[in-house]
Amino acid sequence: MIARTPIAETALDAVVTARFSDGSPAMVEHRYRSGRVAMLATSIDDAWTDLPYQPVFVPFVLDALERLAGRTEHTVQPYASVSLPGSTPSQRIQVVTPTGRTVDLAEADRVAFRDTGEIGAYRVLINGVKGARFAFVVDAPSAESELVSQGPPEQTEGPEAAVADALQGVEQPLAPWLLLLAVALLFTELWLRQVRRR
Repeated sequence: MIARTPIAETALDAVVTARFSDGSPAMVEHRYRSGRVAMLATSIDDAWTDLPYQPVFVPFVLDALERLAGRTEHTVQPYASVSLPGSTPSQRIQVVTPTGRTVDLAEADRVAFRDTGEIGAYRVLINGVKGARFAFVVDAPSAESELVSQGPPEQTEGPEAAVADALQGVEQPLAPWLLLLAVALLFTELWLRQVRRR
């Protein structure tokens, strides 16, 4: 059973992007200022639903994030340069990497920022935290994000490898041996008590 918060009404320009089996909206999206927001009528974790355990969960979240982030084909690859405004005497430009390291940019009209080896969101600060800011994202190469099932790996080893594995032995549980040791210690203790009494 899925616990949910019903979405009673939606704005005229809101888009229902997912529905429950009874037809009621499960997720709606709406344009807000220069971006998009979404409301999911259940929790994203397993508090109300088993959605995180379903095979559709990861593709559902990825699809929603790509739509909300307005993903374009203009992503920055790792170690590629990004053209940024340079610092001036009245305007200090800093880049904060995804791990939190701050890099001050040199004074120039434009600077080719090449320190893009970390994957994630980079924040560009103008005159520190209180000034204007914008961001860019360094995306992982798409070959690293292939979500297509490849199937089981092929067996390339010959019969010699199977014989070597068989000769190594099969792991046995340790509990029966520990129980046998405990019983042996118990009988040894009883025997020693009998010997002392004589």
